[in-house]
Amino acid sequence: MDPRSELIREVFAQFGRAYFEAQSVEKELMVLLATVLGPGDDWLNQNGMAVLLDRYSKNTFGQLAYELKKKGVPTVVLDEIEAAVKDRNWLAHNYFWDRAIDFAREDKREGMVKELAAMADRFAALDAKLTPLVRKWGSDRGVTDEVVRQTMDRMMSEVGESA
Repeated sequence: MDPRSELIREVFAQFGRAYFEAQSVEKELMVLLATVLGPGDDWLNQNGMAVLLDRYSKNTFGQLAYELKKKGVPTVVLDEIEAAVKDRNWLAHNYFWDRAIDFAREDKREGMVKELAAMADRFAALDAKLTPLVRKWGSDRGVTDEVVRQTMDRMMSEVGESA
């Protein structure tokens, strides 16, 4: 592959990585709202977490952030979440439009790669801050890493069967 094509591929790869990391944060917010900041164990035992996850899956990233704000999440974390919402929305709706001239110029693509990689790193760092909150909630209720792994394996096999 020629260097020009390789750099184009790298822009798209970093865009995909950034978007993947953004979705990871978004899903972590859903789980956080359903568990740690949710209605409590009694409600979850009666109704199941799937009800809340289904409800929250209909919300946008910004709506999830707003729900967290209503729940009194510390400002430091909320500021990072709100910045992530802005980054994600720009990535999803305007990134390539705003960077069209840069993308067309071979000498500017490397800057796009760095920009997208930095954005992906910010999303990943935020996800790394949120994940322990959910894991602690689960471990306090007997949800071990093994239970999570088995559940994920079961879900993946169900996806494979339906494909």
